[in-house]
Amino acid sequence: MSLQTTPQLNLDPKKWGIIFALVSIILWVLGAMSLGLDQEPLRFISLLPMQGMLHFLIGYCCIRFGKVIGYANPIYLFWVAHSLHYLQLFGLTNLIPVCQPSKVAFAESGIIVAPDYLLAANISVFLAYLFSACVFSTLLKKLSPNQRKLDIRELLRSPMVSFFGISATLIQLAASIRLGSLYNSVLGQELLDSGRLYDTVSLPEKWFYTGSFIFTYAPILVLAINAILKPLSQRLKYAMFVIPFAIIAIFSFTLFRQRGYAMLSVLSALLPFLFIKRTRTFIIPLTPILIALVYLGVSSLRGNAIDNLGQNLDFSSFFGSATQDTDTLGEIAFNDASYNRAGLGSISVVISLQEKGILQSKFGFQFVSELLAGLPDFIRLLIPNSFFTDTVGSIGIAVGMIGTDMPRNPYMAFVHDLHWLFLAPIIYSLTGFTFLCYLTLLILKIINKLPNILGALYIPYLSIIFLASSFSSYGVFLKVVFPWFILLVVVGFFTKNNKKLQNV
Repeated sequence: MSLQTTPQLNLDPKKWGIIFALVSIILWVLGAMSLGLDQEPLRFISLLPMQGMLHFLIGYCCIRFGKVIGYANPIYLFWVAHSLHYLQLFGLTNLIPVCQPSKVAFAESGIIVAPDYLLAANISVFLAYLFSACVFSTLLKKLSPNQRKLDIRELLRSPMVSFFGISATLIQLAASIRLGSLYNSVLGQELLDSGRLYDTVSLPEKWFYTGSFIFTYAPILVLAINAILKPLSQRLKYAMFVIPFAIIAIFSFTLFRQRGYAMLSVLSALLPFLFIKRTRTFIIPLTPILIALVYLGVSSLRGNAIDNLGQNLDFSSFFGSATQDTDTLGEIAFNDASYNRAGLGSISVVISLQEKGILQSKFGFQFVSELLAGLPDFIRLLIPNSFFTDTVGSIGIAVGMIGTDMPRNPYMAFVHDLHWLFLAPIIYSLTGFTFLCYLTLLILKIINKLPNILGALYIPYLSIIFLASSFSSYGVFLKVVFPWFILLVVVGFFTKNNKKLQNV
């Protein structure tokens, strides 16, 4: 298949949906046999059909929509990112809290997964994804011929894409050197008035660095995709070019405890080698090994190691404090898999605390609070504090922990009131997904008018959709993208008159 033609694979959506569903069920059964069940086996059996139906729907829709508008259409890629988001929250990673709910994070505090709500949540998630598929299907029928012909590769072939990836990574390095030593690794420390994050940094610096490049792997992914789109004779050279920038990104994510982004940087850097025949054979087995090593490495450098870095960037103390043993790292990995990527992790903690009378129901008000939290600072300052509720802070107080490391997902805001559990994902799809669909079309409309400047923005946009951890992330997205826009415009201003660069 040539990269120069829009891929139109002759795949059967039903067939591949069934295959995806069967594979997921088999993995769930094998996982249960390996982990064991510390809850009723009937509950696990009742969840299998729901997982199978969800995976069938994801497989079916991804193939069907790809056939309709093309697998390289950026509008279709939005749907893929949306589907990946569901998989990371309610797919295979949900296996651990289903099989071993007493071993997830916070179990030592008496807060575990509420198994009685697992089936209801899975049914609701299936209906939510089904509803979003109906919305997307309706949208496709209204696309203009030009929108149907869009090809993401045309947006990413511009030399501006490479300039963006390089500039963004260098700014990421500058942010690490400037702010890395100021980052306090004590969880939640940045939330306290007595130790506000980057307290000594000027507001413009803090806004630009934190809003743009510290918490994203997108620049590396952009460089990797650009390398993939090069002619085969040049692809290896450009693939090798990505590696040093990936190392810079991993260094930055290590300082800021971003293990997920560090692993995604590794995956992004290795991606071009999968499109080169002579490197594909050894890259496939090497990829999971390197991802695991980066995960363990960043995990071992968390905690006091970052604090010991100090204002003078004392790296000897930094690495000397990384003394986590294998058992501790294994426990960290289990906790991450059990609650940080499992859809019911944070929900079940809220439910458990409400059932015990520790947290009070907010009657769905948490949803409004999460939306307000995503507004720009100058608007949020005009809203009285009484309108905000802080789930993370409330749980931290309830379990006697300051700055509890609580993951958030799009459904957590709703279930701050227990009675919203079943309707929450459906309402989320009705509002959030529809909003994001039209936001995608707006972004593409802008990109098409200024392809040499804004072409690289679409990948970061997809990254945020995929990694969005709360409804407020959609508001945060606008704040995050704005500095990227500034960088691209500045770079574009200095290169727009250079015909040689434009013809690269």
